[in-house]
Amino acid sequence: MVSACQLDGCSRTAFYRGPATPVDRDAPIIAALTDVVAEETRWGFWECFDRLRALGFPWNHKRAYRVYCALKLNQVRRTKKRVPTRERAPLDAPPRLCDTWAMDFMRNTIYDGRVFHTMNVLHEGNRESLGIEVDTSLPCTHVISVLDQIVALYGARARIRVDNGPEFVAESLRIW
Repeated sequence: MVSACQLDGCSRTAFYRGPATPVDRDAPIIAALTDVVAEETRWGFWECFDRLRALGFPWNHKRAYRVYCALKLNQVRRTKKRVPTRERAPLDAPPRLCDTWAMDFMRNTIYDGRVFHTMNVLHEGNRESLGIEVDTSLPCTHVISVLDQIVALYGARARIRVDNGPEFVAESLRIW
């Protein structure tokens, strides 16, 4: 007598044992990964996989990564940005209208990839533009010559406000 399994072409164990669910198949990987992640919370996949290999588990990286992603361990964990609370202070108005100048550099790129820089000098009180110098390179000597031209036109001022960028760290500009 021929059994039904032989007629169908499948083995008896396949008939009696149903297909394993992915959770059942991957249960040891899930347990091992959750243990590693619980121990080292800031590790990424490769650190976890290297630890699994060091512990003697034989799974390849593709299977471990599939389970790692299924557990949603590959999500970027961002912490909340903490900004210190500061007392609000009103902006200081200059005592006279033309007492302070503001100076800053800007950078942009032309369509063919070349970079150009602009140096902007403004009146702090009435926001009038005193000068805009555009060039591919603005070395300190060029900046000083432009400032000398502006001083010749408008007269010297008590203060020049600048940011602490790399353009303003030259010793000759500080001396000027």
